[in-house]
Amino acid sequence: MPSYYLNRTPQPNGTYEVHALGCPRLPLYRIHLGEFAQARDALHIAQRHYAPAQVCPRCTAEQTRR
Repeated sequence: MPSYYLNRTPQPNGTYEVHALGCPRLPLYRIHLGEFAQARDALHIAQRHYAPAQVCPRCTAEQTRR
């Protein structure tokens, strides 16, 4: 299962992005959310503790190709 991280710096729209380990956009300053089978599970944890959050579009596209 991939590890997921939350960017500590918000996007211009105020949301925080969830990234999978290996994402080219994975930030240096991040919070480890845990290992999850699906990005949506990591997003659920991120929103519960660090809302507002969204999954990185690149990570979502990568997951749908698997």
